Amino acid sequence: LGGILLDNRTILDVPASLKPELFYLPSHGCIFAAMLSLSERQAPIDVDRAELRQQDIATSTLIDIQEQGMPESIGYHADL
Repeated sequence: LGGILLDNRTILDVPASLKPELFYLPSHGCIFAAMLSLSERQAPIDVDRAELRQQDIATSTLIDIQEQGMPESIGYHADL
């Protein structure tokens, strides 16, 4: 998730088999669902997007996720 926040193009590296309901934390699944929706509309995926804030996820949580992002290995982590 952090990798996508850092580099929106990396969402294209996520396998189609990764679904929001597969995330261990339901809140992360909600974030991923919002990211997919933004991507489909070709809208920027960033911590200020209303779609992400509507999930009752604090902006500080999104910033923490972003700070841990590694866009270069997103495919590997998505497969996990």
